[in-house]
Amino acid sequence: GYRHGQEMQMVSSPTLLCSSNTVMLLTGAWTLMAVAGATTLPTMLPTTGTTVVSYGQGGYTGTIPTEFGLLTKVTELDLRLNSLSGTIPTQLGCCVGVSSGLDLSWNSLSLAIPTELGQLDQMSSYFDLSSNLLSSTIP
Repeated sequence: GYRHGQEMQMVSSPTLLCSSNTVMLLTGAWTLMAVAGATTLPTMLPTTGTTVVSYGQGGYTGTIPTEFGLLTKVTELDLRLNSLSGTIPTQLGCCVGVSSGLDLSWNSLSLAIPTELGQLDQMSSYFDLSSNLLSSTIP
């Protein structure tokens, strides 16, 4: 089962993981989850085999690293409910595999939404940039 602070978990059958701030259903793919005690988002990320990246509600500060744009196979990216600031990196437009959803809501991201995010046109569930300090429309 899931231990608080565990970074990755591989499961062979559907599993429900619970902690104080995360509930996630895993269906046999690698899932990258928040690590307890971290303050900034990591820059070293797995580029293969990871389908869900969830750092939501982790208390993270700082900016979104441009390295997140290397996650081209990820189907879901969740960075909601943190204290992230700065601009949304244009490199996130390279995450063309994001098909389930992208959630950057409830942070302090500012300035214009990069036009490169317009390349993420395969969303089936959600695209949420609400409750930030953004100054443009969704491309």
